[in-house]
Amino acid sequence: MTKKCSQNQSLSNLIKYVDGKNMMVFPRRRLLWLKASILGTAVWLTLCFLLYTEDQTPISTQALVMSDSPYQQQVTDDIINSELSNTYQDNNNQRVHRAMDNISGPEQGDGVLAAPKEQEPGNLGKPVVLPINLSPEIKKIVDDGWIKNAFNQYVSDLISVHRTLPDPRDEWCKEKGRYQDDLPATSVIICFHNEAWSVLLRTVHSVLNRSPEHLIYEILLVDDFSDMPHLKQQLADYIVSYPKVKIVRAKKREGLIRARLLGAAAAKAPVLTFLDSHCECTEGWLEPLMDRIAKNSTTVVCPVIDVIDDTTLEYHWRDSGGINVGGFDWNLQGSFGDVSERRALRRKLGCKSFKWYLENIYPELFIPGDAIGSGEIRNLGEGADTCLDSPARKADMHRPAGLYPCHRQGGNQYWMLSKAGEIRRDESCLDYSGADVILYPCHGSKGNQQWLYNDQTKQIRHGSSDKCLTMVETKHHLVMDECSKTLKRQKWLIENYDPTKG
Repeated sequence: MTKKCSQNQSLSNLIKYVDGKNMMVFPRRRLLWLKASILGTAVWLTLCFLLYTEDQTPISTQALVMSDSPYQQQVTDDIINSELSNTYQDNNNQRVHRAMDNISGPEQGDGVLAAPKEQEPGNLGKPVVLPINLSPEIKKIVDDGWIKNAFNQYVSDLISVHRTLPDPRDEWCKEKGRYQDDLPATSVIICFHNEAWSVLLRTVHSVLNRSPEHLIYEILLVDDFSDMPHLKQQLADYIVSYPKVKIVRAKKREGLIRARLLGAAAAKAPVLTFLDSHCECTEGWLEPLMDRIAKNSTTVVCPVIDVIDDTTLEYHWRDSGGINVGGFDWNLQGSFGDVSERRALRRKLGCKSFKWYLENIYPELFIPGDAIGSGEIRNLGEGADTCLDSPARKADMHRPAGLYPCHRQGGNQYWMLSKAGEIRRDESCLDYSGADVILYPCHGSKGNQQWLYNDQTKQIRHGSSDKCLTMVETKHHLVMDECSKTLKRQKWLIENYDPTKG
């Protein structure tokens, strides 16, 4: 009887689990042990997963020069999930180029960032399109990047410095034995002045990742007297992991050509290769250049230069369609042929000259050769190292004109002062209507676009407001103030100014 009661008590302490037709019975103590085991395993797996995902943080969200805003992470996630970020299609031949198998990542242990994942922003040269509804915080960062660099630095910072690119080469170029085996090594010289961090590193890594190791003797980064902190010790610390990369520092602002000469003097390889600090090399870029030099050491070669969109950083390449890439396929000799018949017809009809046409029919057309000043417009205050600097595309119209350290490389710092008093580049003119000094399409009617330069006082006076163009003390932007002959921030030096042309 005791035995039976004991058995019944034991049965009352059992819990039945039914799975289909099978019944499993576990004592309650064992069940508690099982629960603890399952819970412990789940916690352990969760911790492992969190550690793994933290370690696998996308390159684009690792520390480049980025804000820690949660909204910024959302921007990155939106880009990764967008259709534009996941689709790359060439408009000409609908081919999709995959370079993942052909492009080697960085050597183990030689850098801070790992090779990018295929779905990351900008990979394979895809465009990175920012969401329309940016927060004020992010929008300000985007605008500041445009002002400092004249391209979308924010988008550049979202993209891995190791991003992959399509391989647009013709199959003919990829054939084994196409180039000589004993090609010379080269010193790659990259000059920069206050370049954005992500763009400069992407240039360097594209050379390292897409060049045969034995052909790169060294990469010389020539710092043309930059004053941005990330280009000082931070850059020096970064390149420690890359023995072939060295920094040459200029002791004063030299300009592009003298900076290249400085790099050439420090170079040790038999061949010098000069690159801009904001470019990306594609797979197989170096071998054909070195091959031509190996065949004739007096040859000066230039690669085909494709386009990287300054807004989305999309890599644009074009299929040559059968013509000679980078060359001339028509009328290379420059001859216009026999024009005697056309000249005889012109005399017979009594046609006037093209000069007469410009002076009488289309006098409002601006002729660059008639400019009374051309080149940089340098402010003489606060160290005299700041120049008028603004992009002049349609998208930049109605935006405030900017200032930037003078670099003597033309580009956004090349301006012309017309006879009509316009400060212009292409079809864009400085315009002031009472608020900011902006870029506006040139209209040829003077008014808000007339600027009077006094070569004696070095002031630029606005025609309709009678105020003078002034740089603020921080050197960040322009204002219009009452003219003062003693205020150096109102004094400007216009390059190649010749009042006799006026």
